[in-house]
Formats: sequence, structure tokens, C-alpha cells
Amino acid sequence: VMVQSAGIKICTVQGGLVKCLYDGEVRYVLPINGGSRFVLVRHGSYFSVYSNLAQVFVKPGQHISARQVIGTVANTIGSDEASVELQIWKGCCDKLDPEKWILRR
Repeated sequence: VMVQSAGIKICTVQGGLVKCLYDGEVRYVLPINGGSRFVLVRHGSYFSVYSNLAQVFVKPGQHISARQVIGTVANTIGSDEASVELQIWKGCCDKLDPEKWILRR
């Protein structure tokens, strides 16, 4: 099965911290098949989606700050690697390149 994704996969360590990109409001925290979760955060007319989270530390309706920890990274199903998928949307339909939104060191 192939799934088209609008995001990028960021490989890291299992249990690594996932931080919100910008100030916003948590809209959804939902389970994904296989036991992980995803979080959708609204930033005005933009949305960020963080998938493959083992633990989630935020709840719907909560206002969160840029760089606030929202959860931890889960192992990728069927693999030994741990990764989180990041998607950025403008409104409901415009997929944006997440790499342009990531803070550079």
C-alpha cells in the first residue's frame, strides 16, 4: 500500500521531544492505527500536524507556545527507527512545504 503524504518525516530517537513550531491552539489529538497519535494545531489560517507520537502532553482547546513540548516520538511501525511526520496546511486544502517552517539553528 502506498500513501501520498503532504509532509516530511523527521528521524530521531524514540521518546525524543516534539515541539510546536509556532503559537497556536490545539484542535485535535487523535489515535492512529498502530497505537500512535497525531496532534493538529491551528495557527490562525494555518495548521501544523505532528504524527507518530507515543505520548501527548497537550489537549484540544489548549493554547500553546512556540517550542512548547507537545509529545514524544514513537517507533515507526514495522521498523526500528523513530520518526515524526510534520505537515503544514493553509486552510483546508493548500499543502505547504514544512521545511520552510522549521527553525534553523
